[in-house]
Amino acid sequence: FSKIDGVIRTEVGYCGGNSSSTTYKEVCTGKTNHAEVVKLEFDDKVISFKKILDLFFKMHDPTQKDMQFPDVGTQYRSEIFYETDEQKKEAEEVLNEKNKEFNGKIQTNISKVKNYCKKNTDFLKTLPKREIVCGYAEILKHSLISNKNFFKYLNKNINKILNLKSPFI
Repeated sequence: FSKIDGVIRTEVGYCGGNSSSTTYKEVCTGKTNHAEVVKLEFDDKVISFKKILDLFFKMHDPTQKDMQFPDVGTQYRSEIFYETDEQKKEAEEVLNEKNKEFNGKIQTNISKVKNYCKKNTDFLKTLPKREIVCGYAEILKHSLISNKNFFKYLNKNINKILNLKSPFI
């Protein structure tokens, strides 16, 4: 989202959980009820909330319940968090439109923003580089075997993927 015209700022965090603060470890237990989210600040004169929702549905698989392949858990659920009644209405309209395209299979929730907190990524800095690379290699190996669409995406976008700059490696 940070590359989209009109998006001013993005921030990775958690939302929808039982408390106003949490950690990655706690969220991974599945007991906090938080979803991993990207908080967006945007200029609605440049990009509409509806356009952001359209992009949201294109950037992930909204038909998967409590997961985004290969990640599994309630924290990976598809969910739109809104701040105003107008945003809620637009989210419901877009979800209904998209649900027709997906033959009624969309699993996306729509909820009011509740207990948002910024994600602390300091724990990643302590991981050895080799562990991170092995983690990605395992995902790649698993994906190649069980998800042909992922392989097609990877093949098409490999140069973009390899050129990503990670602050942790």
